[in-house]
Amino acid sequence: MFYGIGAAVIAIIVRSAIKLVRTTVRSDLLLWMIFAALAITTAWTQSEIIWLFILCGFVAMIIKAPPSGSLTCSGKCIHNAGAVARRSTHVADFVLKAIHSSHHSRHIVLSFDRQ
Repeated sequence: MFYGIGAAVIAIIVRSAIKLVRTTVRSDLLLWMIFAALAITTAWTQSEIIWLFILCGFVAMIIKAPPSGSLTCSGKCIHNAGAVARRSTHVADFVLKAIHSSHHSRHIVLSFDRQ
């Protein structure tokens, strides 16, 4: 009676994932390249390599929103380096909080399982 339910749910998930990728990436060549690289490495290794995801995020951030001003080493260069460091710090803080909260919730789930 319920043999088609699993296939229908998987089809809905796949359709939603394709729609999400199309609306997020659209026609941006850089994002398509990053998406393809991450998809290939995830399929090849059969796991998500977190450092590769973080690296791709930093690459996209630097290319899409480079520090303003020239790269000559002057007062502006030091200011731009500080801006990049602050932005990187915010991203790293977000990632560390996410990892901590997922690690913490895993312990909560495990502690409930043990009871």
